[in-house]
Amino acid sequence: MTAQTTPDADAAYFLTHPATSPLIGDKSYTQIPGGSALFHDPFFRRAARTHSAVLRTAFIFRALPNPEGHLLIQVGHGVCGQSGVAHGGFLATVMDEVSGNLIASTRLDQGLGMYTAALNMGYKRPVLVEGFDLTTGEGVGDGSGTVIVATARLARLEGRKVFIGAEIRDERGEVCTTAELIFVQKKPVPVL
Repeated sequence: MTAQTTPDADAAYFLTHPATSPLIGDKSYTQIPGGSALFHDPFFRRAARTHSAVLRTAFIFRALPNPEGHLLIQVGHGVCGQSGVAHGGFLATVMDEVSGNLIASTRLDQGLGMYTAALNMGYKRPVLVEGFDLTTGEGVGDGSGTVIVATARLARLEGRKVFIGAEIRDERGEVCTTAELIFVQKKPVPVL
């Protein structure tokens, strides 16, 4: 079952949440709502967006002065790997997602697309997910979940390679996860 929110409702929600309102309200960013066809990777739009996992998303970015993007995500108990803690594989997917969206949105890939070549994760502290009963392992409460902010920044370019630094912060602004990613630009398809 997919979550029943719209891109406008997602943006409105993040505008009212204390952890995300300063970012989404900052007019120096361009916003791409999570339900939008411009959201470059369909994983969160189609696979993970359910009534208990990824509840809402929005992506904002700016190209200048340095390319930077933020993926705002409201998550529920469906992303937990163990009692009340977001699964490490899910967090790695979030890092790949925010970085890939930054690359595509700022056209660092020159419109050709890119492959993830390396993803080096650092787990600093658990991402705690509200609405999870530690004794039963079941979702509880109003289902409002937890908001996390994933940030990706261009580190450098080397030929066809794009190097990205990324992090995930919890609702309190604490850095929970860091990552270094390398993407390789696809080769142009020869015209015959």
